[in-house]
Amino acid sequence: MARRNKKGIHRQLILSFLIIIFMTIVVGISSIYHVKHVYENGKTIYEDNLNAVDYLMTLDTNIWMTDQVVVRMVKHVGDDTMTDNKAYIENLREKSSKIMEDYEALNLSKLEKKRYKQCKLSIISFNQYVDTVIKYVDEGNVTEASEVYTRELIPMENSVYEFLDATSELASNRASDKNADNRSYYVRTINIIVVTMVIIVAFGVIISLRVSNSYTRKLNKIQEWADRVAKYDMSNDIEIHSNDEFGVTAKSLNDSKFMLKEILSKIKNETETLSQSEEDVGEAIKKIKDRIEAINLTELQYDEDGNQLAALIKKTMQLYPLDEEMIKEWNVVLERLDNNLVLADESSKELMSIVTYLEQICVVADYQKKIIEKQKEHTDKFII
Repeated sequence: MARRNKKGIHRQLILSFLIIIFMTIVVGISSIYHVKHVYENGKTIYEDNLNAVDYLMTLDTNIWMTDQVVVRMVKHVGDDTMTDNKAYIENLREKSSKIMEDYEALNLSKLEKKRYKQCKLSIISFNQYVDTVIKYVDEGNVTEASEVYTRELIPMENSVYEFLDATSELASNRASDKNADNRSYYVRTINIIVVTMVIIVAFGVIISLRVSNSYTRKLNKIQEWADRVAKYDMSNDIEIHSNDEFGVTAKSLNDSKFMLKEILSKIKNETETLSQSEEDVGEAIKKIKDRIEAINLTELQYDEDGNQLAALIKKTMQLYPLDEEMIKEWNVVLERLDNNLVLADESSKELMSIVTYLEQICVVADYQKKIIEKQKEHTDKFII
């Protein structure tokens, strides 16, 4: 678990980075799609309108050329070019029919289709009147041919021109409207891209702030805990329960604090025991010192009494005549007294050296006691 959690922060940063990259990619793809859609739509509309105008202009030209051929046929009835003129008119009709089929295949609006239907009907009527004029020309009836041409064909031709002009104007207007729509679509796409990029930046800032604030809060908790420990307060744990590096660090510090509390508790108990032992040792040494000093005083008194007794014996031996046996006995007594005095003096010196050693021990004990009290003072500062 600990090994898996060691990459918590790294994983969060990578996740945030991937989210921002994902949103950027989505915006980029969406922008490319919209721009491509606008381009294709504009290109299709442009080509359709260009072809539509071209087709209508070609139809207009074919109608005019048909009219010119019909006029020439009426003026030159019985001419050898009659067959060629008919073939030329038929060729123009085939071209117009092909153009009309191509025009119908374009992406047209409902109004354009309606206008084109009217235009188509006018062209059909125009062709019928052309056939009527050709029929009269073939019969040699120039009067009827001219009358049909003047009364029927020319008005229908003018009507065809009007429908063609209206349809061409409609196609041009539709192209202008579509261009305006394309510009609006471009503007809308740019606005969407800008707004989305602003949202991505804001989202990135929010993620950064949230991650930063989360880390800052956890670091502040660790710092507050360290400040409390510096002030000998170990009563509270670090309240971080996340599964990232901060949580692992907080758990390790809490465990270390628990172990340190146990060590401090043991130190306090042992310090109190040592302090009590030092007091007992000091008291015992003091009693031993007092007892030795009392013994030393007793020996000094004994030495003084022994010296007085020896002086008295010597004086007695000088003042009173004694036999040799008595003198020998008194000399033995004096010798023993001298030996006892020497032993007493040596014992006194030994006792004094022991007292000096005990005093040194007392000094060391007092110093150790002060050290123990200092340690106790430090350990008592901790709030466990």
